[in-house]
Amino acid sequence: MRVGGSPQSIETVLAPFVRHYRRRHPSIDVHFVEDGGARIHARLEDGDAHLVLTSVGKETLAARLLFPVYVLAVVAPSHPLGERAAVEVADLADVPLLLLRRSFAARGWFDAECHNAEVNPPILLESGAPATLMALAANSAAIVSSHVSIPRNGAKAIPVTCRGKPIGRWIQAAWDRRRFFPPFAHHFVDELVAHVRRNYPGRDVVKRAPTLRRPKPRD
Repeated sequence: MRVGGSPQSIETVLAPFVRHYRRRHPSIDVHFVEDGGARIHARLEDGDAHLVLTSVGKETLAARLLFPVYVLAVVAPSHPLGERAAVEVADLADVPLLLLRRSFAARGWFDAECHNAEVNPPILLESGAPATLMALAANSAAIVSSHVSIPRNGAKAIPVTCRGKPIGRWIQAAWDRRRFFPPFAHHFVDELVAHVRRNYPGRDVVKRAPTLRRPKPRD
């Protein structure tokens, strides 16, 4: 089975889950397909993957809800934003930022709210590697999604809001209704849903954020 996701989805969601899944189901081969969150659904439509982790929005897909993902600003505790519980997009207008490339879904969410707030923050770096942004966040502000692996070396992760509302989406496990989806794939999804229900990346951070509305589930 080919399972697709963004680099951060594979690192912090799929890799820990599949490690245990393979022990329970050694006869099932699981392969990963990596692409940016803004493009991963196309890999599903092209048949490159049987299942993908993607943000809610493609109504033509069959899907199960997994967990909410928020846009975060990651800074050093000594940064001027370090003491805040949340930061408004408008307050980032003059803050030099480290950003994910536009192929990442979270970058698109952030850019859309910057446009709505009529702000154009200066950009220090656009990277396809979330870990690179984390390595540089000690001296700047990195804008990432809450399922990125955030270092435990004193970095502060702060939810980004626009007019008091959180920026983010729910993540779903999705597959193409037009293609055969075997029973073992449905069982894979059931186990993945149970896994993230117990824990998902960024859970401690998003508990402090304004609530992100849960969409209605669909199969």
